[in-house]
Amino acid sequence: NYSPTLHLSLSQAVMARHIRFDGLQVHSFNSTAGNGGGIKFQVGFIPGEYHVTNSVIKRTLEQQGDGILLESYAGAEFVAVNNIIYDFYYGIAMASTATNYQGSDYYVYNNTINNSLNRGMHINAYGTDNFVSLKNNLVQNSGGSDYNFESTVESPDYTNNHSHDNTAPGSAAQTDIIVDFIGAISNDYRLGVADIGAKGNGVDLSA
Repeated sequence: NYSPTLHLSLSQAVMARHIRFDGLQVHSFNSTAGNGGGIKFQVGFIPGEYHVTNSVIKRTLEQQGDGILLESYAGAEFVAVNNIIYDFYYGIAMASTATNYQGSDYYVYNNTINNSLNRGMHINAYGTDNFVSLKNNLVQNSGGSDYNFESTVESPDYTNNHSHDNTAPGSAAQTDIIVDFIGAISNDYRLGVADIGAKGNGVDLSA
C-alpha cells in the first residue's frame, strides 16, 4: 500500500540548492491526459545537489511523464540511487538540452525500471563537460527501448547495466535478459530468489 499518496511536480518549486529525497513512496496520477510525472528536478541555472534515493515511484491511469526527471543547464549534481520506478512514459530522464549548457554530473545507480510506455532510461545531455555515470541499473519491458541516448555524452561511465532488449550500455552490460521478480503482477519488483538474469551481475559500488 502507498500511504500517503503523493503527487510531486517540482518543475516550478525547486529553487533551493540542496535537496534530498530518501525513502519516499510516490503515487502519481491524474484523471485526464497530462504530464503526471513523479519527482522532477528542473533547476535551470541553479547549481547544487539534488538526490532521490531508496524510493518507490509509480504511476496509474495514463502512462504520462517521467518517473524521475533530472534537468539542469549548468553546475548541478544529480544522484538517483536504489529506486524502483514503474508505469511512466520515461522511467528516468536526464536532460541538458542545449549545446551551451554544461557542467552537470549525473550519478544513476541500482535503479529498477519496469513497464515504461516509451523509454526506461532517456539520456539527452547535450553540451560539453557533462558527466553521466550509469551503473547496475535494471530496465525491463519498455514500449520503445530500455535505454535511449539522444546525444553523445562527453564523459560517460557506464557499467553492469541490464536490459530486456539490446540497449544496455557500457562494459559488462547484460542485454536481452528476462529477470525473475518476486511478484511482477503485484508490482513487487525486487529480484526473486531464483533469478539468474541480474542477481550477482552488478559491480561493487562500496569503494
